[in-house]
Order: sequence, then C-alpha cells, then structure tokens
Amino acid sequence: MKCYIKLLLCLFIIGQITLAEDYNLEDLNQLRDMGAISQEDYELIKKDLDRTNNSGIEGLGLYTLKLNSKTISSTYPIYTEGELRYFNITALFELIEFKNYEQSKDKLIAQLGYNLNKLEIKNENTKEIVIFKDKKYDSKNSMIKIIENEFYLEEEIFNKIFTSYLEVDEQKLLAEIYLSFTLPSDVLTLLDNKNTKLKKAEEIDEIIYTGERKLFELGYTKVYLGKEFTKSKDSDWKSDWKSDLEYQGALLYGQLTAAYDVKEEKLGLIELEYSNIYKNHTFEIQNREIGSDRIWSLNFYKDKGFYEYGQRVIIKERVPIGSRVELLYLGTAIAIENEENGEVVFENNIIRSDRTYLLRIYTPDGKILEKEINTSRDYNQQQLGELEYSLFIEENKINNTYPMKANLFYGITEKITLGVGYRKEAYLEQSGNKYVDSSDIELIYGENFNGYSYTLKSTFGQTWSSFKNNEGKSLNKKNNYSLLGDLKFGDYRFLLGHERFGEFYDEKHNTEAEIEYSILKNLRTKYRYDFSKSYEGESRSESRIEINGDYNFKTVLLYFDSYFYLDKENEDSYSISLFHNGMTNITTKLEHRWTESGKNYETGLTLFNNNFRGLFDYNIELKYSKKQKELVTFGVTLDIDDWFKIDVDADNKGNRVINAGIDKVFDLKNLNHKISDTDVSRINVTTFIDANLNNKFDLNEEILGDVEVEIAQQKIVTNEKGKATFYGVSNRVVHDLNPKIKNPYYTLGKSVVKAQSYFATTVEAHIPLKPLVHLTGFAKVQELDLKSDELEFFYSDIIIEIKDKYGRSLDLVSLDDTGVFDISDLMPGKYKIIVAYAGDNYKLTPLEKDIELSYEKEKVEYNFNLEITNREILYLENE
Repeated sequence: MKCYIKLLLCLFIIGQITLAEDYNLEDLNQLRDMGAISQEDYELIKKDLDRTNNSGIEGLGLYTLKLNSKTISSTYPIYTEGELRYFNITALFELIEFKNYEQSKDKLIAQLGYNLNKLEIKNENTKEIVIFKDKKYDSKNSMIKIIENEFYLEEEIFNKIFTSYLEVDEQKLLAEIYLSFTLPSDVLTLLDNKNTKLKKAEEIDEIIYTGERKLFELGYTKVYLGKEFTKSKDSDWKSDWKSDLEYQGALLYGQLTAAYDVKEEKLGLIELEYSNIYKNHTFEIQNREIGSDRIWSLNFYKDKGFYEYGQRVIIKERVPIGSRVELLYLGTAIAIENEENGEVVFENNIIRSDRTYLLRIYTPDGKILEKEINTSRDYNQQQLGELEYSLFIEENKINNTYPMKANLFYGITEKITLGVGYRKEAYLEQSGNKYVDSSDIELIYGENFNGYSYTLKSTFGQTWSSFKNNEGKSLNKKNNYSLLGDLKFGDYRFLLGHERFGEFYDEKHNTEAEIEYSILKNLRTKYRYDFSKSYEGESRSESRIEINGDYNFKTVLLYFDSYFYLDKENEDSYSISLFHNGMTNITTKLEHRWTESGKNYETGLTLFNNNFRGLFDYNIELKYSKKQKELVTFGVTLDIDDWFKIDVDADNKGNRVINAGIDKVFDLKNLNHKISDTDVSRINVTTFIDANLNNKFDLNEEILGDVEVEIAQQKIVTNEKGKATFYGVSNRVVHDLNPKIKNPYYTLGKSVVKAQSYFATTVEAHIPLKPLVHLTGFAKVQELDLKSDELEFFYSDIIIEIKDKYGRSLDLVSLDDTGVFDISDLMPGKYKIIVAYAGDNYKLTPLEKDIELSYEKEKVEYNFNLEITNREILYLENE
C-alpha cells in the first residue's frame, strides 16, 4: 500500500513538472530524494532549470566548463552584467590545482606557465589595473569584479591572457576553453616526481656554511638606560639611575664581547672568544675585575655542557645574551634560569650522571632553540687518534704570578686513552714568589664484551719542586696515585676506587665503592661507601643508601629521592617534587623536603613561565620551613616590544625593587632592523643555478632570483640578483636554509644547506639550485597494419627505461594512447635509454642508446623520438 501511494505521489509531481510552465529546485530535489529519478536525470533537469532561470537575468550563473576538451566542472561561475561576461579566476585556479598565486582583498598576483609570466590584477580605490608580461591592459568597460573574495575578469581581457580559444553556449550553459599556457597538472606531476625521488635518495649532500673569521667587522650593541626604585620594611622609596652598554662583534679573527657600566664609569668583562677553533674546542682570552684590580686569563677547553663537582653534576652552557632557559627532564621543565654573562648554570638534585636533559632556550627575539645534554661518565676516553685539550692560565695580582693547568688526552687505540697533565702553582714565601711544578699521567682502558661495559683508570701525580712550604713540608712528597674500576652489566653498576697520597698531605689514603641497581626503568637504588685514613692514624667512614625515582605521565613529572645514612654522624634526608606543564607556557613546581632525619621540614610552590604572548615573563615562589617564618616572593619581568623593560621583585616582608628603562639591541650595520640579542650573526644568501652540479658558486654560473628562503621563523625572498640577508640569527645553532622555489625547473636536489656561526659576523651562504630538464618523445609506427584501438594497446606495451651513468634505474614509463612519452625531473648528465616491446605479438629488437642532457638557458625540454617497424625499435635522429 505504501509503495502504491509513493508511486502515485511521484507521478503527480512529475506531471506537475511536465505540465507546469514554472517549477523550482525544491520539486526536483523531492523526486531525487524519493528515488523517482536517477542522479543523471537530476543533473540534466537541473541544468534545464538553471538555463531557464539564467535566461535574460544578470548576475551569477553556473556553467559546465570544458578545459582542453575535458569537462572539469558543471558548476563554474560566470558573472553577467548586460552584454558583458566575467570569468572567475579564483575558481579556475582551484579547478586546475594552480597554487602559484597570492590573493588579498583587492589584489591577485600569479605566475603562469613554465616561464612564470607575471600577472597582476588590482582593484584599489576603484582604480583597476591589469598587467601581464609587463603589458598593461585597458578597457572602456569595467575589467574586474570581486565577489565574495573571488576575482572575476572581463571576457575580452580573460581571453587575451588565459586562453587560445574561448566559446560560450548560453543555451547549453557551456563554456569551452583551451588554455594558452601549460596546464599546471604537468608542473604538479613534475614536483611530485621530484619529491618522491628526493625521499628515496640514499645520499644527502649536506652543505654547512660557517661564519668567516674576520680581522674586524662592526657588530651589535645593547643599550640599557633606566632607574632603580627600592624600598624596605623600615625605609621609604629610594631611587638611582643605571646605564649599561654591551658590545659584541668580530675582532682579530674571533668574537669580542665587552661590557661598560656608564654610571660607575667601569669596564665589565672583556672577552675575546674563538669558538670551535679545533674539534669543538674553544679558546678564550678574558680581562675582568677582581676587587680593585683587573686580571687576565686564558682558557682552552672542550665544552661538554656539564661538569662534575664531587658527587654533584652541574649543567653549564653558553646561550645567547638575554635568554631565558628551561631545563627539561623526561619532557617536563624542572628548572628555569636567566642568562648571565652569556651562560646559564643549573644545580639541581634531579641532575644526575648518565641521564639525558634538554635545554630549551628562549631568546629575546622570540626564537626557541633546543640543545641536548648527556651527562654520561666517559672518564675522558678518546677514539683512536682523537685528542682533547685543556689549558687554563690566570694572572694572580697578589704575588704577580701566572699559575696554569694543562691536560691532554689522546686515544692510543680504540680502547686505550693516555692522559698527561701539567700544573704550575704559585707559593708566596718569605724569600719571594716561587712556582711549584707538578704533573700527572692517566691511563684509561674501556671495553664492551658480551653485554659487560667496564672502564679501568690509573692515575699517578708528582710534584717536582723540592723546597719546603711554610709548614715545613717538602713539596717533592706531594704525590698521589689511584686506581678505579667501573663495571656495568644489565641493571647493575659497580664502582671501586682507591687513592694513596704522599706525606705532604694530611690524608694517607681513601677508598670509595658504589653498587647501583635499577629496580625498574624509573626506580633506582644505590649503596655508597667512603673510607679515609690520615697519617696521624685517624680514620673516617661514611656509608649511605640512596633511592630515587621518577614517573612521567602526560604533563606531570613526579620525582623523589632519599638518602639513608648508616652511620650516626650524618642525618637522613628525603624529598618529593611534582612538576606540572599543563598550562600554556606555565610550569608549576611543588616540592617537599625533609632534612635532619625528618626534624626539619620545608615546602615550596613555584610558578614560572616563558614569554607569555611575546610580552613578559614572570615567576612566583612561596616557601615555608620550621626554621623560617613563611616567606613569599614575587617577581615579574615585562619586555615590551623589545624596547622597554620592567623588572619587579617583592616579598611579604615589605621589600620592593623596581627596575624600569630602555633595553634595546642595535645592529650597527643596520640600525633599522629589529633584533633583541647581541650574540647573533647576519647571513647573506645567494641563490644560483648550479649548472655543473658541484655545489659550488663558480665564476660564470647564473643567479636565480625570486626564491623564498626560510630560517626558523624568518622568511625572505631573494632579489633579482639572487641575494637576500637575514639579520639577528642566533649563534652556536645549526640553522636549516629552506628554499621555496617557485620555478618547477629547479630543485635543491639531494643537497641540504645549513648555516652556523660561533661569533658575531656575517655568514656567506650560497644555495645551489640544480636545473631540471624534461625528456619527451613520440613513436612513429611503420610497417604494422594496426587499427586505432589495436594501436593504443600496442603503444601501452612499449616500455621506456632511463638509467643513470652508474646503471641505476631512475624511471620506467610507457607510451600513452597517442604514442607519446614523458620523463621529468632529470638533472643534466649522462643517461642510458632502453626502449623495449613487452607484448607477445611481435619480436622487436630493443633500442639502447646513451645520451647526454646539458643545461641550456631557456631550454628545458629535450626530444627523443622513435620509429617502430615490424622488426626493431629505432631512434629518429633528426625529428
């Protein structure tokens, strides 16, 4: 019954539509929804409805669009105004997947075809401008319509720029177009092939440009001019002005850093640094103030990012001046520090040996840099032939001497490292200043065997001076020797060390032992024993058990540690810390610590953030302990537009400190450019056509302009000379130079271009863009009597393979149904072409031919045409 009613209803609606002079889209949709008409019938009737509705009516109409004989849309919008028609450019670009254009509210700029012919369409302040290939178009009629943020172009202008053939059938609502430029799908295919092959590339050509050391180059200066307001509980507000200058720039083939206190008229730290002068070694010359004197020092060392001080591990790293740095463990921020003199130092009970930490560096100009710190104990072991040096000399004004320390470690074999050291210390005697010379020698052996990892270290030290000090002790008895073994296997680690001292020392010998066991991945326990004995017969021992663990879940890190002393001279301590990074840029730290075997209790809550919306940083700290009254401290730092800075510190005791003033960094070679840091460099970029594929900018090679290059968050476009400059690029960080090439016939290929500078100077970076050529051809079939459908099948059995000069297959294609083939994304060079028949109907001798493709300006396409007979496949030389 229901089906009968539905059938009657369908017949009624169809009758109404057939007999009525006007019907609407709602009626038509009803029929389609009830299944009375097919989707195909629906589209035909709807088009008839659109044709009826559009007839003689101005405004938007939807047309079927045939592009190069292929229907690509049945809803292409054309705007009609009187006798004028306007074609939608934005919709056309979307239909043909054309991406090489930029569009704003009143402007559209595109680059068409392989030659990237520039098109500009502007409609600013009712003034219409259309420029194509440097030719300006005019019309007595309106040329441009902008409807719902989509650009329309008048038919006559549209025809001249975009098409070689254009016809519109109003009765059929059909627009037929043949484009005058190459269909962008060819360009997209070329780019897809390029990306696919780059992903498959086995070798990457890494090019790293570094800053050139210069005798002198103007650098950067930081200016601070402000006032400090202070108030204590028992006093009123006081104020005083402050002014500081900092400078950083290239000098004497190194980097000079200098500070000057304008108010006090005093020089601060002056440092000449030669970073990475030899295999990650740094050489520093410093002049700084100690008391009323200024002293000189020299330091040559290999920076590892951390050092051990007794049982503590301290992370120390150079960072850009003005930075704020987070220390992360297991992805969670556990501490935050502000840079001082270009360095940050982290001392934290969570920092331990044999763990991995991450420094997240927030520079003043908004960049975020990251550096991994691995605190593994390596005992200064070196690879075969590898060297590590350290040298430190510092002036001593008290006795006018220059004490020094020097060490050298050398890898004799892959397993054995030899270390030698020299010390020159100053002793002030009644008879005058004397130097004491001493040296030591180390032998380190490291091995991995069947899952066991062990290190053996032996050290011997001797003082060579023979005079006695003021206490009557002879310095030639100032000697020592030690043995240490460190064994790891599975979840266990054993350490045993013993050291003996000469009679110059009070201590005769000491012994240390450790047993460490990882109960779970994040739960560890350690037993440590220390024993020492003096020459007077006194002995001292200490033993303790440590338990520490951590648990990380999403944005929460829970960490605890405890020290249980087995002797009565020391008291136990325990702590538990919780870190939360759940809120954007905000870290919460809640810490509880029990000391003196639980007699004293401390708790603290800390909140800190980084660069809130690019405006300010803050930290809030609340503490409580049994020994101290409740203490609340509050600090805020606001950095407004990298120009004006305010620091506020306060506590609940009534103490207040406010600093406010101008805090600005200037690039002395470009005062108008906005930067916020002096530890930066400039990078001059040149994009060129690497015609000989050697990754070098040779004398006669052409430049390629209009290439967008990106470093971190900075983007610039090279000018017509292929040049552009990045300002304020952070030092000591490897930056990727990512070019975005608009012209599809050039690529970076397998090359990866990077830049790094260790000092404030200018890096010259040349980006080699490899030219790409296009190999195409057709096949002329002779002596084969084939019908058109048979010919299409025959074409599909002709396989063309191209190999490089090493015999590696690069591409495999077949002829299309018109006998044409196309191979894209080829660089200049020598290739082998192999053409064979893969069918069963004929026995055709394959073709093998060596070719050489070269780069020629204005030529990107090479022809390789074929002749196919009933016996063989031939190369057509002149066609």
